[in-house]
Amino acid sequence: MQVEKQVEKAIENFWDNGKALKEEYKYNAAVAQLLIDIRVTLEDSSQTAQAIDKKESWKSIAQKAKEEGLQDFAMILSDD
Repeated sequence: MQVEKQVEKAIENFWDNGKALKEEYKYNAAVAQLLIDIRVTLEDSSQTAQAIDKKESWKSIAQKAKEEGLQDFAMILSDD
């Protein structure tokens, strides 16, 4: 009986974490789409565009976006 309760608890923990991971996956997918959508609007000479093309970190892209006046975009990518 004790093993069944441990298994039940492990499964419950999995589902609790699974919900959070699913939400994180949705967020990451939305940001990935935003990167694509923003990229097509930027000139190739844009530092932000180049950072997106190089698949730099979100933080790095955010810094370049902020420098180029893309404040709202930078805020989404920032972890601050």
